[in-house]
Amino acid sequence: MDKLLTVEEAKARLFAGLEEITGWKLQKSRNQLSRQAGDLVFQLNVCFDKANQSEKSIRTEMDLQFWCKAYGKTGDVNSIVGDMSYRSGKNDWFDITTEERLEAVLAELKGSLGETAVPLCERFAADYDAAVRSLTGEDLLKYRVWLRFIEDKLGREEAEKAAKAVYDRAPEPVKRQLAEFAATGKRGPWLRLDRNAKYMADHGLIPTL
Repeated sequence: MDKLLTVEEAKARLFAGLEEITGWKLQKSRNQLSRQAGDLVFQLNVCFDKANQSEKSIRTEMDLQFWCKAYGKTGDVNSIVGDMSYRSGKNDWFDITTEERLEAVLAELKGSLGETAVPLCERFAADYDAAVRSLTGEDLLKYRVWLRFIEDKLGREEAEKAAKAVYDRAPEPVKRQLAEFAATGKRGPWLRLDRNAKYMADHGLIPTL
């Protein structure tokens, strides 16, 4: 029979598994694992459902953020240069209520983290400049990379090329909202948290529809 876990058991086993998968340093008091590469700090943030109950329902979600120490001393809206979220299929939450479910979640995260956060951090540790350049391709949208970071590291020309790629790949409704934002400063629902929209508008990189 699958063993039900207490909240503390589930947390301890989850963090132990994440440490093994990533090799990053655990900051248990903050529910974070992190590693630094150059002036970037890669941070895996783990959140637990406030409604969690031992041996009944235990859920967690997590996201990756990487932030630049050149922009601030902590990871906040001013220093975060990229991020992505991890989800269990169509669900926001991972179910870690039992031993079997927790092991299944760790197996899933071993795959997803092993294809994203871990190798991305390794790339920056091995060759910082080449890693920044890699973010101007498919990874630009994958990790929601801040265009200002690309400009600061690679120059305006590379940032403008990246901005054009962002625009070209956007669906038509988003393009319309970008055009409205550039003309009026009003953000549509898909742009409320998008810093790149402001960067593109400020530098005249949004075509008029």
